[in-house]
Amino acid sequence: MGILKNKTVAIILAVILVIASTLLATHVKLGNKVNEITEGFYSGINYDGYLHPSVFTQLKNISSSCLGISTIAMEYGIDTTALNDARSHLETNLDGKAGNIKELYANYSELRTVATQVINDLKTKTLTDRDQTGFAQYQTNYDGAIATIESSGYNESVSSFINGPYHSFPANILAKLSGVKAPAYFA
Repeated sequence: MGILKNKTVAIILAVILVIASTLLATHVKLGNKVNEITEGFYSGINYDGYLHPSVFTQLKNISSSCLGISTIAMEYGIDTTALNDARSHLETNLDGKAGNIKELYANYSELRTVATQVINDLKTKTLTDRDQTGFAQYQTNYDGAIATIESSGYNESVSSFINGPYHSFPANILAKLSGVKAPAYFA
């Protein structure tokens, strides 16, 4: 107990306590903001005074539309293996929020590439009226979901946070010391 009455030890303990509490406060405050932005990916984000739909929901819509497009394309002899595989990869990462945002973006990019090919192939076929109507609806939903993702505000909210509070002094140093990582871009 005598060691705690030593002035030097008391100062060292006070400094350690101040540093630890500062790092803890930084971790909690910045961590909560990072979690809020990341949650916006899944539930929608309020950015620039507007509540933007979630990217996560739009990815589900794209997947569903691709399933419909694939079903129609198979009826006309179009190979949909790559589309179904890409859709399956996306769905696996969407289930239970299992995938991280960067993985979901990679799945999304892969799916768009193969979906474009199947859509273009399907456009060269003479479809029945019923299939033409279904294909038009699926494509409208697909294109609408992509447009919604592109204007979602999610990446802008990430950029605003990273270029603002996250990189301002002293938060930029304290974030690294407390282990707070910036939210991921959907890119």
